Amino acid sequence: QGKFEQAEPLYYRSLAIKEQSMGQNHPRVANSLNNLASLHQAQGKFEQAEAEYKKSLAIRENVLGADHPQVASSLNNLAILYDVQGLYEKAGILHQKAIAIAEQALGKFHADTKRYEKNYHRFLAKKANPHE
Repeated sequence: QGKFEQAEPLYYRSLAIKEQSMGQNHPRVANSLNNLASLHQAQGKFEQAEAEYKKSLAIRENVLGADHPQVASSLNNLAILYDVQGLYEKAGILHQKAIAIAEQALGKFHADTKRYEKNYHRFLAKKANPHE
């Protein structure tokens, strides 16, 4: 609904509850960080979003392993953030990693794999024609 200012304190509250009850390195904490990062990205707060996406990614890699589907999701989200900012080199690498992990963990025809591929193709089109 675009009510970012109302949503933000709720996201922070959810994060704090999860950190307190589950510890700072729990996958559900990573989920909350990811949600908060998405909100900040939508608000144009790219530095905050990047830090939260990276923290979410680190938790997922450390707890779930580097080849887990949730790691692919974090990589995809961070790639999209970089894409929005025109950081094409960083974005491309992360898009490719997300697809590779998803293909290995979920299969080539899984909905998440297909979504990451679609995001990558959008990225390639935007990179080729940045002013469109």
